[in-house]
Amino acid sequence: MRWLIFALLFCSCLPAQQATIAGLEIRGLAIDAVTRQPMAGVHITLRAGSALGIEREDAETYGAISRPDGRFSIAELKPGVYYLVAQHNGYVQLPGKNPASATITLKPGELVQDVTVGLTQHAVIIGHVLDEYGDPVRYVQVSAEAVVPGNVRSFGNMGARTDERGQFRIPLAPGKYYVNALADSRPQTAMGSPEIRSDGAVPPVYAATYYPAAASGDQATAIELAPGQSTSGIDIHLVPKRGVTVRGRVTGMQAGTVPSAYIMVSPVGSSPGYFGFIRPYFAEPDGTFAIAGLTPGKYRLIARLPVADGPDMQSASVEVDAESDESNVVLALAHGETLAGTVEFEGESAKPGVSGKLSVRLNPEIQFGGNKGADVGDDGTFHADGIFPGKLHVSVMPLPENAYVKSIKAGAAEAQEGLVDLSRGVAGAEIHITLSRKGGRVEGKVLGEDGQPFAGAALVMLSEAAKLTDAVDDKGVKMLESGEKFSYAGLHPGKYRIMAVEPGQFMGGLQAPEALKALLAHAEEIEIHEGDRIAKDLKIIAAESASAKQ
Repeated sequence: MRWLIFALLFCSCLPAQQATIAGLEIRGLAIDAVTRQPMAGVHITLRAGSALGIEREDAETYGAISRPDGRFSIAELKPGVYYLVAQHNGYVQLPGKNPASATITLKPGELVQDVTVGLTQHAVIIGHVLDEYGDPVRYVQVSAEAVVPGNVRSFGNMGARTDERGQFRIPLAPGKYYVNALADSRPQTAMGSPEIRSDGAVPPVYAATYYPAAASGDQATAIELAPGQSTSGIDIHLVPKRGVTVRGRVTGMQAGTVPSAYIMVSPVGSSPGYFGFIRPYFAEPDGTFAIAGLTPGKYRLIARLPVADGPDMQSASVEVDAESDESNVVLALAHGETLAGTVEFEGESAKPGVSGKLSVRLNPEIQFGGNKGADVGDDGTFHADGIFPGKLHVSVMPLPENAYVKSIKAGAAEAQEGLVDLSRGVAGAEIHITLSRKGGRVEGKVLGEDGQPFAGAALVMLSEAAKLTDAVDDKGVKMLESGEKFSYAGLHPGKYRIMAVEPGQFMGGLQAPEALKALLAHAEEIEIHEGDRIAKDLKIIAAESASAKQ
């Protein structure tokens, strides 16, 4: 959800021009930002909400196409906050010098500025991925990374796969990039199954390789692209690496089971739910498996067995330190079990089911087979079926106003940040969830640099001080219209950072975790105790001030 909130930061960058518009109408001019010539056929979209894509339920979208003279107009607009996106084949909209113009606030009867929308021809990187012998490698994922995160706008997927000639072509916004290739080293048959080798040959293993032949971004050569530039000859020579093999057995399935159990591999440290390889590894009919072609490192393995006439079976995840070949890994299949638990409000004798329905959500740390949940009964108990061993993120929804989850315990062990460890099994385990209605509350308004209520749209961000970017999600980000107050409720005790900025001033910078972390490091810190109600007005942080602090 966090990446959905921040995705449109790249889209709404308008250098403003001095002009007058009567009523709730926007008139503008679309131009080529390099030649300054008018552009016809530019699709202009004006969306109610903000540059962050935080839209209200009744949000409306308006559109127009620029005429041969580049002019466009959008009339009959309702009062509110809008952001503008301009699209044209072969072009990309770049951040302007006045990022505050990213959002437009329209008030009844107010005169607003005309806008000039500048688009720039996109650039293209063309190259090949080659192996250690200089031969082309097909189906390799090639990605472009901005040298300075947030300084360029996302364009398409910023990546491509090589074709049968080993060639890739990536359209990008003008800027400076590192380019890297990540090859799946496993040899495959025509049907996509792992290739069986009996001659002792070892399949090649390639590390992620940056242009031209670097193992890390620190050693990579950056490629700078000008508007409309097509840069070819960007050939990446894959770096061969020592491969390791992980062997083991899947237990709990009958010999000759069809289909066989399959195993997914996830590098330790990757995002929860993300598996590093697209295709699964299949166990032999007797349960044995050999996973070759891995680069040295730590991995999580988990096995699953589809069952035609019943629920699927699954193993707990097993972590393997595969710095060298690893053997005797056991993945024990088991049926999902029932997890029981209770939910109560601290200091209340009445059970939560009496006053309103609650639901407990159980999300596996490694997403493999879907999330589970259960409704809380009138007696405060719940029972969730089909739970496999592993680590689960536990949450309760919908929480009553100003309530928060005070503690989660699995037996005598208290969960840290809502993560319950049931790796040793589900049977017999019981979860106890304690809620409190005394959550902290912070509310106030946003002020301009003159100390008066800020006249434009504002973005307020609240983050736990210890987590910084990890806690900035849809609940921590609030988009305010001019004069609107902000309010956060149901906050658990602790230290937080809070700040207010103009929504367009950082553009893609908020998309980059490190840029956001640096920004929040300069936010004001507040401490919240249980039951606190804090009135806190925030002074808007100007773009120049934020840049100086960073």
